[in-house]
Amino acid sequence: MEIDSDTYDKIIETHTDVKHVRAGIDKMSCQLDDHEKRIRVLEKCSIEDHEERIRMLEERQNRWLGRNAFIGLAVVMVLQIAGIVVQIVFLGS
Repeated sequence: MEIDSDTYDKIIETHTDVKHVRAGIDKMSCQLDDHEKRIRVLEKCSIEDHEERIRMLEERQNRWLGRNAFIGLAVVMVLQIAGIVVQIVFLGS
């Protein structure tokens, strides 16, 4: 029994799709294993360790928010100055 080229192409395409799905499942399985390991580590920690970790994460988040706010303000100021310069150049001429 011979297989025509269209059927062969579909078989190859399906085989490739199956490979991609298996690779995705393997990747998710590894990620799940990593999460389970982290959960086991966190379960062994004391409440004080959790509170310290949360405090450190909140401090880090606040620092990033502060930096982003400063950068946002600096960008706004630069844009305002650029707008003033454009007005002076075009309206001043």
